[in-house]
Amino acid sequence: MEVNQNKLFPWANVDGLFYNTIVGGITGIGIYKIDEYYLKNMNSIPFFKDCEPQKTYQNILESKKNSSMLKFKVVCFHPILEEAVFRGLFRQKQIESNEKVENILSKINRYVLNSAVFGISHYDFHRSFRSNIKISPPIFLSGMVFNALMDTTECIAAPTAAHSVANLLSYKRTIA
Repeated sequence: MEVNQNKLFPWANVDGLFYNTIVGGITGIGIYKIDEYYLKNMNSIPFFKDCEPQKTYQNILESKKNSSMLKFKVVCFHPILEEAVFRGLFRQKQIESNEKVENILSKINRYVLNSAVFGISHYDFHRSFRSNIKISPPIFLSGMVFNALMDTTECIAAPTAAHSVANLLSYKRTIA
């Protein structure tokens, strides 16, 4: 993969914006469904049964109102910021630090490192270690999918749309 040195943000490609946003949205639905299935099954394991949710979801549950600001943060602000950082800047630095031609092993390493750091960034210090372990696999998997979307489409809109849709559906499930 050749790095475009002429642009300040080569990852901010908006070619095929509509198509890539649709692909991302559909992918976000898939991520949500996998997450829903995973959490349902994890709740049946005694070790995870009474784990408290992440602080963001706790705030949603406690308020029991459809807070516009909280919804904006969960559905728009966080996905845009996180995708710009992880699939944009961090990914670009990883690509630039590799050889001129990226091989499959360096790509896998990039995906794993990027997704692991993405997962660690979601660690909630207000919650127990058990709760954080419970949510780590779907966050890591989401990061892997977001990386694959970014590499496949070369458009930041695809992983951002996937992230936003997955968060929106999770938010809706939480307030239901």
